Amino acid sequence: MTTHGDVLPLIDKATWVSFDVFDTLIERSVSHYVHAFSVLHEALADRNWMAGINREEFVRRRIRAERLARRQKFNDISSVEVSLHDIWARFDLDLGGRVDVDDAIAAEIAIETSLINVRHNGKELFDYARSKGKTVIAVSDMYHSTSTISEWLTRHGFEMHHVFVSGDMGSGKRDGLLGLVVRQLNLDPKKGLHIGDKHDVDGIGAQRVGMKAAVLPHPHDHIRPVAPPTNNVTPVLESAIVARAVNGYEPDSGDARALGFAYLGPMVAGFTAYALHTARAHDLDFLSFTSRDCKMLDDVTTEFVRTPAGSHGYLHFSRRSLYLPALAGGISDHDMGNLTGGLWATPVRDYFSRIDLDVDTYRDVLAHHDLSPDSVIHNKNSRYLLSLVFRDIERDVVEIATTRLSELSEYLRHTGLLEAHRVGFVDVGWRGSVQASLERCLRLIGWHGHLEGIYVGLLWASHPLNDQTMSAWLTSFPRHRQFHAALAGAVPVVEAMFQANEPSVSSYVDGLPVLRGPVHSREIIDHLQHGARDFISTNEKLITRLFTAGQPDHVLAQPLMRLLTHPTVAEARLLGSVLYADGFGENAEVRTILRPVTGKNKVASQARESERRITQWRAGFDVLSSESN
Repeated sequence: MTTHGDVLPLIDKATWVSFDVFDTLIERSVSHYVHAFSVLHEALADRNWMAGINREEFVRRRIRAERLARRQKFNDISSVEVSLHDIWARFDLDLGGRVDVDDAIAAEIAIETSLINVRHNGKELFDYARSKGKTVIAVSDMYHSTSTISEWLTRHGFEMHHVFVSGDMGSGKRDGLLGLVVRQLNLDPKKGLHIGDKHDVDGIGAQRVGMKAAVLPHPHDHIRPVAPPTNNVTPVLESAIVARAVNGYEPDSGDARALGFAYLGPMVAGFTAYALHTARAHDLDFLSFTSRDCKMLDDVTTEFVRTPAGSHGYLHFSRRSLYLPALAGGISDHDMGNLTGGLWATPVRDYFSRIDLDVDTYRDVLAHHDLSPDSVIHNKNSRYLLSLVFRDIERDVVEIATTRLSELSEYLRHTGLLEAHRVGFVDVGWRGSVQASLERCLRLIGWHGHLEGIYVGLLWASHPLNDQTMSAWLTSFPRHRQFHAALAGAVPVVEAMFQANEPSVSSYVDGLPVLRGPVHSREIIDHLQHGARDFISTNEKLITRLFTAGQPDHVLAQPLMRLLTHPTVAEARLLGSVLYADGFGENAEVRTILRPVTGKNKVASQARESERRITQWRAGFDVLSSESN
């Protein structure tokens, strides 16, 4: 992997430089290219041939058409490179010849044009190459035409000497496109440099023709593997901070404030540093610190970091406040599973109250499916019956969801988030469901920027929802298995430690969040957080240096990981006295969650069992609750 600074000397030595186009010089302002197809669906929705095709089906058909077009091209001429006309001709064939292919192509090009932005790192390298008098060439694996790619590049300030596109050339970078460039322009490959974002395409493609390659990965993988820093400045700095934290701490003291100073303080500092580093490295122009879990991070950033005005904020989001507005686009099968899911036996009226509907209005619909407002939903069959009810009243659910989406939109305008183009969504973890709901709401509102999740950890059993972009501080490092076992076995402990002493947001009115739900007695957690703040204030100079250093390592998390896996009796008793509200109106003692990973002889098997149980427990958080976190 090459860094930006490493590329400049390589450009100096080359006589000509070829650039990959997408995600190197330009990028779509969506977190995944498939999202552009959702925008395209809206643009084509009024066409006669689109009747009866919803967004999900359209996206599926568009992806399938491209796949089958490539397969057909390979069968015909042993090449998988296709044009946009090839794709839409296949789409038309699948719909029985009803599609106006030229109109569809024009619409897709127009949508792509509206979504394209400059990739600033790539622009700096391009400008440097031009300033040095190098011959600059664009080489793209893309189904758009050469003229279209050339127009986009010119529009965004990339004046190329030559442009080569695989769809027109019949060959991609992996199977000879760069070789064609060398032969057609009579260039010496040993004097060339190719710059791209994918090693398996740009790196290997260049090496096959004898060129040097610089690979600068773009931050758009679903969950990126994060390598430890190559320099030793940051780990040494972190070690000095940890030494100050644990020096003098007595694990058997039972002092909550001292425990927060020694363990939680370094953890907060490390995660804040990771969020700030990610924002810089990935060109994010706004950091959204999620309410409750990230209050301390927002306070620390405000107090100790010099950031431009409006570049970060403390935004009130919760599963409840976002999930209902996200249904304004319709209820998918996955949504229905969340609407009817749960870990405890729950009466029907509670399911209706979660989506702000009066259950008594729908007694007849319920009776038609052998249910009543007081029926208890407790098994697969009862959930199926409830799903039939929600399908019958789907129009009403979507109507109220649309109202909630409008209220959310007004709140987002007040926060300034909608004015940003690249947003970092900072949260503790663990599965990305809140981020997925927020991204879905943003697309429905008409915001098409880049949303990136930044987390302490992500569970192994989780998967990116809606293909959103996510990265995690701890579970991406080489020692992630150890850290994951500790985190998965003590999710409630970590969340309780980070959680601010305030109610959860349930909805939005007049551009402001509506907070509701009880704030439980949490004396121990308050002492822990006061200790963490004391630690950060006491070590202001070191931590300020940390926030401007390189990518943080995992050193600052190690004290807390020790606590989660091998607490002393005093520490376990201290944490066990905390009542954790789990989002369903049920309270649990933290020690019941902590105990499975405290054994000395069977730590590994206990951690795996804890991971399984906690993953099941976390799955219920996709279900709406009047007190959801």
